[in-house]
Amino acid sequence: MKTSLLVIIAIAIVASSAGASVTWMEYGTVCNKPVTNHLQKHSNLFDENFDGTFSMEWISLPFGVSESSIQECVNHILEKRKTDKATDRLLSSKSTGMDDVGRLLTQNQINYDPNTLVVTGGPAFTGDPGCGAVIDTDLQTRWFEIDSLSEPKKMTIHSENPHPCKVNTASCFCNAQTELTHLTLDELSYFTPEEEEMYATILLKYIQNNAGMKNVEPKFKIGKLNLDFTDPDAIGYCGERPGDNRNDFFSGAIVNGHVKDYGLDGELPLLCAIPEDAKWWENEE
Repeated sequence: MKTSLLVIIAIAIVASSAGASVTWMEYGTVCNKPVTNHLQKHSNLFDENFDGTFSMEWISLPFGVSESSIQECVNHILEKRKTDKATDRLLSSKSTGMDDVGRLLTQNQINYDPNTLVVTGGPAFTGDPGCGAVIDTDLQTRWFEIDSLSEPKKMTIHSENPHPCKVNTASCFCNAQTELTHLTLDELSYFTPEEEEMYATILLKYIQNNAGMKNVEPKFKIGKLNLDFTDPDAIGYCGERPGDNRNDFFSGAIVNGHVKDYGLDGELPLLCAIPEDAKWWENEE
């Protein structure tokens, strides 16, 4: 059997419960039922552990389903995941039951500094589960899960971050890690001029050579994303691009000279350090 492999940099959805399924209605008219059913059955797009590499068995397509409709649906889903990432990343703690979170921490015998308490959300198919982090009075970081952001009643405590930031993967705990780093980091670090040029060149080539990026204008300012990933070789980058009044910013990661994650953001990402005099990078051709 011939297998067609299309590599697309994307954000993986982490299911909130085992065996969660996706229905075509979640993706509007772009992905109709026959297209979504075919992708669910013959591709890895909806796999719980989807890592950003899309693959599909090359078999006869159902009546009324074309290759272009498959590609359009795949692009739409990946873009939606990027948008969801930006939306969920900074879910305001003010919208959660913060008093209840504090009560649950106390019940778990955790004495903490309220100024370091972070509660956020992440990708989920159902409900409004959340997670967070706090620094206790012994200066130890404690990580926790809650069953609901709006009305938390149950909490699970972790001594270590169970899902730290991983390249090309979204998680609630990565959101919490990002916000806690923002609260506690004394100073952002910047790329050197040499690093800025090197990573800008890598990103320009990626945009130019990736068919899935044909609608992304290859012009941007680039900065350093001060985020630690599980991969020690990963370098976080971020930046600003010519505005379209919706997704004027971007962020991602480069590993060993290759772009492994690229996503658009509606606002400047937390932990993004762009020099005030940063130049606009674009292909000279």
